Amino acid sequence: MNRMALQAEDKVEPKARGQLYPKWRELGLSKDQIEKVYRIRSEHQAKVAKLQAEIDKLKKEERAEAEKILTPAQKQRLKELLSGAVTEPEKDKAVKPPEKK
Repeated sequence: MNRMALQAEDKVEPKARGQLYPKWRELGLSKDQIEKVYRIRSEHQAKVAKLQAEIDKLKKEERAEAEKILTPAQKQRLKELLSGAVTEPEKDKAVKPPEKK
């Protein structure tokens, strides 16, 4: 290709890529409609991703705040439980209340 043809190709907006909703392919959408759906989905997915990041941040803050009420021993025990370092019999002891005589 010559230089003019390459420059013309650079100016062409890339096709929107994405995914249609289930069964929408069967609706006989035009290429224009498909591209518009791709753009709509892309814009909304970006918004959803931003909100999901905020949700994740809030969950971490919630967990950190809740962990502040634990005693050092409880924090250590939680760390052991989450790491899987506790064996099955130890788990049973931790869950069962002491027996009354």
